[in-house]
Amino acid sequence: SFEKLGNDFSQAVDKLGSDYNRAANSERRQETARKTGIVSERNTGLTVFPTYVCASGLGGNKINTVPEDIRNLTRVQKLNLAANALTEIPQSLCLGMGNLKVLRLEKNGLLKVPLVIGSLVKLEELWLADNKLTQLPPSVSQLQRLRILNLARNELVERLSRDDDEKDVADAKNFSGVEYLGYCANLTSLTLDGNAGFETLPPSLGGLAKLKTLSCDATSVQNVPKEVFKGCTALTFLSLKRCPVNVDELRLTPGFAEFDARRVQSRNKQIAG
Repeated sequence: SFEKLGNDFSQAVDKLGSDYNRAANSERRQETARKTGIVSERNTGLTVFPTYVCASGLGGNKINTVPEDIRNLTRVQKLNLAANALTEIPQSLCLGMGNLKVLRLEKNGLLKVPLVIGSLVKLEELWLADNKLTQLPPSVSQLQRLRILNLARNELVERLSRDDDEKDVADAKNFSGVEYLGYCANLTSLTLDGNAGFETLPPSLGGLAKLKTLSCDATSVQNVPKEVFKGCTALTFLSLKRCPVNVDELRLTPGFAEFDARRVQSRNKQIAG
């Protein structure tokens, strides 16, 4: 099919780029970056952040530190630092890279999200899967253009019962900060798979009227609050595989019937299409 052909071509281009990076010397890649304003340094064995980056694909290296002066890369719209050895991201990245639309940080060792992540007001995609995050800061609520957020396989904990004041404690063990996402009005996809300590979805997620996909596979989620079913009026895909959910009770949740009707309609459209 044309779709398969396109995917095969895309994979071939990616492989070609990766092979070129291994074959070309550093000076040649730097010269290309200076001429085009774009640099791809995927899988080149880097251990430090290159100083000549303008628009960056730096995934698959061993970079463990991002320099503070990354704030000077004000024109960059996409930054890929996936599959490196990062444990933290400097605040300066968020404060200076105001045009950033896509930020890929999956497969690192990140322990926390910068407190000022909300400064990335143009951010549309944030990939944070496969890190060691335990909490999201309040400023994530300011990411009004965010459409895709992947938090799979971190260490987020959201308990069924916790003190109301606990969310004000920076190191609260039972509070993930996911409730702040309820203010991200344009969020369409949220992935929480593999966060074993995640027992419940915050009711505030019901504010996500544009949310279409919500995945909580392999978590400890036991129920979905009525606010999510009632408020997420665009939701058509909800995945709770390997979760301790009582399906019969779930079906009795107010708003579930409307969600299920949308889900079936969406599936039928896919089959017909």
